[in-house]
Amino acid sequence: MYVIALTTLLAVAPPTGLTVSVERVALLKTGTDAVRITVDPLRAQITVRGAKLTDKAGQICPNTSDRQGAMVLSCTTRSVWAALDEDKAGLFLDVRQLRGVSPFEQSLLLRHWPLSSVSIPDTCPGTQPGARGECALIDGNYAVAKAAFTEALGGADTNLARVRLGDMALRDGDIEGALARYAKVSFAGPIGRLAKARTCDLTGLCTTGLDAQDVSDTTSLPEPMKTEFELFMLRRQVVANQVDTAMAYLAKRITETPSLCQGVTSLCQHLVLAGLVDADEATRINALSAYMSDEVRYGPLKSELALAAGAAAEKLGAPTFAAAVLSSVSPTVAPAELDAHLLKVAQLFLAGRDRVRSGFILEYADGRLGRRTSKPWQAIRKGVNAPTPTARANTQAVEKAAAQFTKLSADVELSTELARAAALRGRAVAKRTEGNDR
Repeated sequence: MYVIALTTLLAVAPPTGLTVSVERVALLKTGTDAVRITVDPLRAQITVRGAKLTDKAGQICPNTSDRQGAMVLSCTTRSVWAALDEDKAGLFLDVRQLRGVSPFEQSLLLRHWPLSSVSIPDTCPGTQPGARGECALIDGNYAVAKAAFTEALGGADTNLARVRLGDMALRDGDIEGALARYAKVSFAGPIGRLAKARTCDLTGLCTTGLDAQDVSDTTSLPEPMKTEFELFMLRRQVVANQVDTAMAYLAKRITETPSLCQGVTSLCQHLVLAGLVDADEATRINALSAYMSDEVRYGPLKSELALAAGAAAEKLGAPTFAAAVLSSVSPTVAPAELDAHLLKVAQLFLAGRDRVRSGFILEYADGRLGRRTSKPWQAIRKGVNAPTPTARANTQAVEKAAAQFTKLSADVELSTELARAAALRGRAVAKRTEGNDR
C-alpha cells in the first residue's frame, strides 16, 4: 500500500508543531525481514509487520489484534500519524495524534491542473516557468516541476508556485514547511481557496463556523479543482467522525458522476473503506453503493475493499451479494487462507438459497484443494445435494470448474437482494421516526 512509502518519508520530519500528543511504543523484531508499518488514518489503524510490542500499546492506539500475520493497532483518533524510529535503546513506533488531518494520499495534491484552470494562457509543455512546472506534473517529473516553480516565485504565477512547492514539501514529509508555503498565498481565487483548504486540513483550525463552510464551498471552482475540493471535504468529514454525512454525499455524487474518482481511486477507496466498517447501517448501505463504482472497486485496494464489502453486505442481510463480492477476489487469496475463504463463499451462497453456486464453489474447492472433508464442508455438501466424489477430480474437471469460477468472480452486480435490504431498513427507520413524532 502507498502508506508504507509515505511513512518512511514522513519519518524524516515529525510534525512537532501540529502534535496534540505523542507516544513512543517499544517494538521487538520477530524475524529477519525489515519491519514495515502501514498507517490508515481514515480507519484509525496502524499495521506493523515484522515486529511485536514489548509492552502495552499506549493510549493513542490502545487495542491490538492479529491479522494475516501482522499486528494491527486500533486508534482512538483518525488524526493519527506514525513512523518507525530506531536508536541505541532499540526499535520504537513513534505515534502521534495531530490537530488536523493526518497527511496521506499526497498524490492527490500533485495531480496536473489544466493551464486554463489556473489562468495561464499557454499550452504544454509551457514557455513560462509556472506553466512548465504544472506540465511537468503530467508525467510525474517532480524534480523538473520543483525547479520550474522555484523559478516562478516572484513572477505572475507566484501563488501557483507557492501552493505547488507546499504540495511538494508535504509529499516529502515536511508538513510545517508546506504550511509555511501555503501561508504566503493570497486566499483569493481558486488557487488561494485550495491553499486555504490545505491549511485547514493540516491545522484543524477551521472545523466549525464560516471557515468550515468556506473550505467546503465548491461554487465557481473549475474542474478538476472542484472534485479535489469535494474529496478533501469528505476526508475532513470522515476524520471528524461524520462518516454518515460523507458516505451519503459520496454515494450521491458517484451516481451523478461515475468518473468522480478517476485518477484519485486510492483516496476514494479509503473513504469507502471507512464507510463499510461503520456501525451505522445507512452508512454501510451508502458505502456499498459507492463501492459499486468501477473507479472504486478496481483500484489498488480491490481485495481489501471486497472483503469489507462482503462483510457489510452479509450484515445487511444480503448473503448472495456478499458471496459474489468475496468470490471476485478469490484468485488473490493466499493459499493458506483459500480453504476458509471458499468455505465462507459457499456458506453465503447457501444462506442465499443459491444451491447451484454453492455447489459449484464446493466443486472448485474439491478440485483445487482436494476433497473437502471437514464438518463445515460436509454441511455444504449436504445442503447442495452434491454427490460425494469417489476420487479426486480429474484435470479436465478442475479446468472446467476453474473456468466457471473465473466467470463467476468477474460477475459482481448490485443485486436486487441488496436493494431490497436497503429499502426494508429505510422503511423501518421511517416507521420508527413516525412513531417518535406522535
